[in-house]
Amino acid sequence: YGHARGDDVLKRTADFIREVFPDGIAARLGGDEYALLLDRIMDDDEYAMKEELLQQKVLSLFRRREPDDLYVTISVGKISTDGTGDNGKSFNVDSFLHQADNNMYEVKRKHHMAQLEK
Repeated sequence: YGHARGDDVLKRTADFIREVFPDGIAARLGGDEYALLLDRIMDDDEYAMKEELLQQKVLSLFRRREPDDLYVTISVGKISTDGTGDNGKSFNVDSFLHQADNNMYEVKRKHHMAQLEK
């Protein structure tokens, strides 16, 4: 793809999410954020494999020729639920997405730290 434009990256990322997680429902929340709803709880090994595959697909959009060329990563915040709420309260999708968002930022921080160490 050479140097992909922003809109192209967003569209291709959505395509890659559908390819890697074909049994899920993906939605773009805004900007560069997506939500993916799976109909089953995926074990950590399978999820890690799919997350790595998604990362590699997105990286394929760019060819790094120079150290300062654009570099992208996928930061995924994973959270699981059986659909019931905590402490007898009803399930709240806003708090669920908030927790997934917090998890995503933790992953993003780890990606950033790993890049600084290179």
